[in-house]
Amino acid sequence: MGERLERGYNIALTPDGPRGPREQAQKGVIRMAQMTNTPIIPVSYDASRKRCLKSWDRFILPLPFSKFHLAFAQPIIVPPDAQGPELEKARQELERALIDLGKLCQQQVDASGN
Repeated sequence: MGERLERGYNIALTPDGPRGPREQAQKGVIRMAQMTNTPIIPVSYDASRKRCLKSWDRFILPLPFSKFHLAFAQPIIVPPDAQGPELEKARQELERALIDLGKLCQQQVDASGN
């Protein structure tokens, strides 16, 4: 993935890892952003009509004809020389941004009234 980023590709990662815990950002995405000097752009979504999988992350599958809300937060930059506390601060910033975006998306979908 790092090679792809360095060649200009965009990638998407699940920041809470392949096994969770849910809504707890892991250090991997922070380290990759640091190593590749790539900003992290937090993204979340919700849908008015959806199927939530029974997986650890409760993955959302929007159903046809649902209203959908997609939201982005400000990019998070991880300095190349960041260590310990700075990396943890970036991880917490990402985690907070994703939680806030999730709530915003849910509120927007609920307000749409579908």
